[in-house]
Amino acid sequence: MTSYFSVPKGETDIRMVYDGTKSGLNDSLWAPWFALSTVEGLLRSVGPDTFMGEIDIGDMFHNFMLHEKVQRVAGIDITPFFLEELLDRRGVRMIWERWVKCAMGLKCSPYNTIQGALFMDEVIRGNPKEPTNVLRWSTVKLNLPGSPNYQPHLAWVHRAREDGSLACDFITYVDDTRTCGNSKLEARSVSRVVASQMNWLGIQEAAR
Repeated sequence: MTSYFSVPKGETDIRMVYDGTKSGLNDSLWAPWFALSTVEGLLRSVGPDTFMGEIDIGDMFHNFMLHEKVQRVAGIDITPFFLEELLDRRGVRMIWERWVKCAMGLKCSPYNTIQGALFMDEVIRGNPKEPTNVLRWSTVKLNLPGSPNYQPHLAWVHRAREDGSLACDFITYVDDTRTCGNSKLEARSVSRVVASQMNWLGIQEAAR
């Protein structure tokens, strides 16, 4: 059983916190090591004229499903909130529900959600050669210290469009996505594409 409790959120609301570490299920789960994005990845898409936007994935873990085999042994006891149903069901002394989404505290949840976000990343980027794709790019340029054309205000490695300008991009760190464009309009366009594609994929883009 997954334990849960509430914590205050502002003055008039609460946040439900689910803790999978105490259920004992983690003793039977395994998850591989995986890398996270770093600021160096963001800097490859940033130049002197860059505008950036920010997108937040709401309830990150709850956007991704647990494997069916894990769902069968991941439960939650909601008996205290449905006492009237117990009176209507003779012989029923407790109400348990199956937990189907990645949960806080489960060993496999971080890996599963980051893997899902990377699949999302590929879908959103689309075809880099498509002229109407705001995330299009044609070449990877090296701007290494010591080279004849080195420009210290640009990243060492970056993607460029056919006209040589820095390609628009986005990078995600867990549930935070930073979009980059060469103008305010481009940054807004990238943000719109990323947010709308997230929602189309069923991932909650928490517009604020």
